[in-house]
Amino acid sequence: MEERNSTALNSLYARLARRPGALTLAALLLLVISQIALWATLEWLRRPLADLPLSISPAGSLETEARIHVRQRYELSLDLSNKDTRGREMNREALAGRHYPRVDGVSIPLEWALEDSRTGRVVAGGNVDSRNASSWGGGVVTRFIAFVDVPPGRYRLSVRVLRDVAELEGITARLRFGLPGGKISAGWTSTLLFWGPIASLLLVWPAIVALLIVFLWKRARRRRLG
Repeated sequence: MEERNSTALNSLYARLARRPGALTLAALLLLVISQIALWATLEWLRRPLADLPLSISPAGSLETEARIHVRQRYELSLDLSNKDTRGREMNREALAGRHYPRVDGVSIPLEWALEDSRTGRVVAGGNVDSRNASSWGGGVVTRFIAFVDVPPGRYRLSVRVLRDVAELEGITARLRFGLPGGKISAGWTSTLLFWGPIASLLLVWPAIVALLIVFLWKRARRRRLG
């Protein structure tokens, strides 16, 4: 059996050696397939585990299922639009606070819990008095709630606003649960999300273009030689 496999491999190598353009094409196809797999993986990793509206005035609550596939440090956060539902600009300090001189934003008290769907056991949770922004941009102010690090599995996430935040009435709020953005590290996934596109654009795609040029040149040369 081993001798048969060895003979088949030697035959394949011999055919590729006689047709160098085939080896170039094989390398080209492998690189293209790797890029398709990379970008599909990046898109899957970027997808939040939960992204749902949460009413803060009147005080609301939500429950949702979340399936964690990879053990990493995930972030629970609240996104606040900087405009109300009528399109009016909201007070920046009320939404985000101010670092210097220190001014806190409007308090949004929250209670959250993450329980194992199989056992019903609460594996993470707590009460948070959200006051200041952790980031902002694109017309959205983000308030950090908590980091969550639990094993892969199915979970039920519940979040409740503990008081009617009338100061921010008319604001659209969304609860997000997923990998942290920006410069916050969440392990190997953050490394892949940051360096993957850079390596792809600077190294892999130039290699694909170079291999394609070589393949077309060899094909044209073979046709000229008959």
